[in-house]
Amino acid sequence: MVVGTAASLLLDDLKAAWIYGIFASTVITAADFCAVQVAGALRLAGVDDERASPDSVEDLLRLAQVEGVISSELHARLVELHDRAQQYRHSPSWVIDRRLDDHLEECALLGESDPLRADAKSALLLALDLSRLDELNR
Repeated sequence: MVVGTAASLLLDDLKAAWIYGIFASTVITAADFCAVQVAGALRLAGVDDERASPDSVEDLLRLAQVEGVISSELHARLVELHDRAQQYRHSPSWVIDRRLDDHLEECALLGESDPLRADAKSALLLALDLSRLDELNR
């Protein structure tokens, strides 16, 4: 279940970015969708609006784990996605963030022919998993 209009619109944008091969946007939009989805899931779980709107995504994800809205494994995947999205977000096209460059080189060494596409696919699949958060928690 997608929680709210903002999450629904982000999920539509995420799918479009993937379909059109805009892979950096896929990663960034997936991270944004996941944050909105987790915040909505916290509210549905009865967490008041003020607590469900912390100052950082890290705090949001930590709260969701503490409240039992997401598992430890899902928390780890979401933190990884958030960190990867930050790398893409802060890398203008003419300057490659060293962490992002290292990550892309490592993927290439592991045999990944298109590491950006692999990141995008992983982000998309995590977002789709999170869109079914109610099913994951059963």
